[in-house]
Amino acid sequence: MRSLAILAAAALAACNAVVPGGGEVEVSAAAVPGGFGSVEAVCDLPAGALGTEADSRGGWRLYDTQPGSAAPRAHHITGFDDGCVRRITAALVLFGSAALHETHRYSPANGTPWTATDEVYETVKARVCGVARQTPCPPDRLDRLERRVTFATAYPTLGGASEWLELMLDDGRLAAQSLRSN
Repeated sequence: MRSLAILAAAALAACNAVVPGGGEVEVSAAAVPGGFGSVEAVCDLPAGALGTEADSRGGWRLYDTQPGSAAPRAHHITGFDDGCVRRITAALVLFGSAALHETHRYSPANGTPWTATDEVYETVKARVCGVARQTPCPPDRLDRLERRVTFATAYPTLGGASEWLELMLDDGRLAAQSLRSN
């Protein structure tokens, strides 16, 4: 019965509710991450609460709060100019390169609709690489683009996910995010 009361208190706290009888329940934000598809800026997270570093790319670092778990959980990304981490709830988060994005996006077999993330990428790529829309960045300029742009892809479950969240990290900021689906 005690665990049911704790669960109810946590649910009330998550929606900023008040516990009957007065007083507010204080629940750590790290303990109750947002649902899949949400990206939260967390500016006061202690370094010890980040989790285990899972990957790094271009000044960005990805942390997993429960490595080895298949359950949705908090993942953290650092490297933002504002000094805050970004928290994503997902079963799996992976970093990817601009080259990987282009390979997938420009493939004739790719029928996935274009998103806001694709549009922002095309703008940045045109500026950095000097090429037109839907034209891959030339190999002699790709290193420059890859130092600047990193993608993070988050999946709600392991295997067979019909939707995923794609984040484009650029120049110290979250430049775009899109929820994609098959």
